[in-house]
Amino acid sequence: SNWSIGRRAESWLRRMEHDHIVPDVVSYASIINAYSRCSSPHDAQRVLDGLLAKNLQPNVIVYTSVMSAWVRTSDNLQLAEAPERVEALWNDMISNNIQPSPQTYSTIMTAWAKSGRKDAPEQVQRWIDSMLVDTEITTNIYMWNALIHAWAKSGRHDSGERATEIVHVMKTQFDIEPDVAIYNTWMDAITKSGETEAAHRVDKILLDMENNFI
Repeated sequence: SNWSIGRRAESWLRRMEHDHIVPDVVSYASIINAYSRCSSPHDAQRVLDGLLAKNLQPNVIVYTSVMSAWVRTSDNLQLAEAPERVEALWNDMISNNIQPSPQTYSTIMTAWAKSGRKDAPEQVQRWIDSMLVDTEITTNIYMWNALIHAWAKSGRHDSGERATEIVHVMKTQFDIEPDVAIYNTWMDAITKSGETEAAHRVDKILLDMENNFI
C-alpha cells in the first residue's frame, strides 16, 4: 500500500541521514505523495514539518500534496477540520512566496465542499472569486463541481436552485460544458433540497445528459 511505501521511504530517509547524506526536497516529496495517496494527512504533515526543520524549501507540489491528503481522507472528523488545515498550509505557502497552482485552489475548494458545513458554498465561492481577481488562473470543471457539491452537502433548502444557477453560469460565462460528475452532483443537490418538483427536474437533467453523452 501507499502507506507502507511511505513508511519504507521514511526508513530510507533516516538511513541517509545516518550516513550523513542530506535528503533533498524530492526525497521528502515522494514520501508526502505516498501518504497523500493513502489519505494519511497527519503523516504527510509530519514529513512536511521534518522538511521545514531541515531548512529545506518546499514547492507548490509539496504543499498541494499535503492539502490533498486532508481532502482524500474518509474520516469525518478529519474532513471537518480539513478547511482550517488546508488554509493554514495555504498561509504558510504564500508567506514563503510560493505561487499556487490551479490544483492548489481546487484542493482547497474541495476541502470546504467535503466538510459539509452550512457556509461551505460561500467559502468555495470566496476562493473562486479571489482566484479570478488575484491570479490569471481560470476556473476548471473540478472547481465548479466542488461548488455544486458544497451546495449538495449543505442541507439548505435552495441547494437545487443554486446548483442549477451555477451550471448556467459555468456554461454561459466560462464556456465549460458539464461532465458526468457535474450532472451527478447537480442531481444530488436537487434531490437533497427536498423541493416539490425535484423528481421532474432530475428527469429533465437525465434527458439532457443522455442527449450529450449517449
